Amino acid sequence: AFLKIRFSGVPLALRSGVSLAVCQTADTVLFALLGLFGMVNNVGHIILICLIIKFTIIACMTPLTGLARRVHGT
Repeated sequence: AFLKIRFSGVPLALRSGVSLAVCQTADTVLFALLGLFGMVNNVGHIILICLIIKFTIIACMTPLTGLARRVHGT
């Protein structure tokens, strides 16, 4: 609730997109390093490809968050 109050002037779609990007970056890096290190030749390439895919999905879904909020009026 603290961050919601602190960033109340920032649109929900932007807050959601940034939050998802940060969480997915941490998830991807930790999974790749802890789960795949030593099993593949270049963990960096796997991290890069996964992040490109995830950020593309986040970029497509973020505007829909704002649209859903307008449709439901909350």
